[in-house]
Amino acid sequence: MANSQITKRAIAASLKQRMEHTPLERITVTDICEDCDLNRKSFYYHFLNKYELVIWIFEEEIGRPIRQNVASNSVSLSLAIELCKALAIERSFYAGALRVTGPGSFREYLAHQMQPMVLRSLSMEQGSSLDRDETTYLVSEFFLSSLCRWLERTTPTSAETFLESFCSASLALTKRIQRLLDRPTD
Repeated sequence: MANSQITKRAIAASLKQRMEHTPLERITVTDICEDCDLNRKSFYYHFLNKYELVIWIFEEEIGRPIRQNVASNSVSLSLAIELCKALAIERSFYAGALRVTGPGSFREYLAHQMQPMVLRSLSMEQGSSLDRDETTYLVSEFFLSSLCRWLERTTPTSAETFLESFCSASLALTKRIQRLLDRPTD
């Protein structure tokens, strides 16, 4: 393994260990560098900031391997199950990463990665009054919020059970909203 990869993995291990007890927002690059006996310049050689580090960890451990196992044009429940199972292995780390919002955050990155899949899976008719981008954003946020809550549970259910509950809740919510929209106005 090249020195660069060894250094990146050491930096990642430090962040993951610290996030077991400290929120990401309170962890500094200096803290990570002290753990690895590196200077800040070495950290910044590999990563722009700690948020990019979280995304790198995800890509190395989960994102790339899952994409390699799934055809690029198919959206399937098995992809969601594999993603949830992989996130659950280090659930405290990923739950902490998903709590952080804003530009450059893991949550924003994951939502952006999900949006093409959500768009493909939404069966919105031509002429629908729904804004596709806004609907895709809302569905992605609903999923990520649900995912974070699932990961934060002391004893989470299986990935399959979580996704079944998520789909049921989504369907019930959709039906309720449709009924509200179909009501005649007084």
